[in-house]
Amino acid sequence: MNNTMTIGKINMLDKHFTVHLKSYNNKEIEILAKEFQFILSKFGSDICEVGGIVSLPTKKKYFCVLRSPHVDKNSREQFGIRLYEKFINFKTDSIFYPFIVISLFNYKTSNEIFIECYKIYEFNL
Repeated sequence: MNNTMTIGKINMLDKHFTVHLKSYNNKEIEILAKEFQFILSKFGSDICEVGGIVSLPTKKKYFCVLRSPHVDKNSREQFGIRLYEKFINFKTDSIFYPFIVISLFNYKTSNEIFIECYKIYEFNL
């Protein structure tokens, strides 16, 4: 049993994290988000509580390039880039939270996916 101090419904040792994933490839980011959720759920519900996968709106950038700058100004090519983002929230009250975060960063991913981990808040009274 954990010796934790609680005030109301807030546990003083709880640490809330967000793993933020960004990629230009939608299929790879979906696979990686499901794998991260599986890895976090393997720690057990008593050590780590995992939220669902949340998809953020896709950021779209469009570029227009003239094919010939001197003739036919109406002849243009359009290119688009889409940035897909997802995040997973998890909460832990264990002292082993650095190992949980390190296990996510040591996971082999492709070079196309950017991984960031944010600590949302921690109460120390």
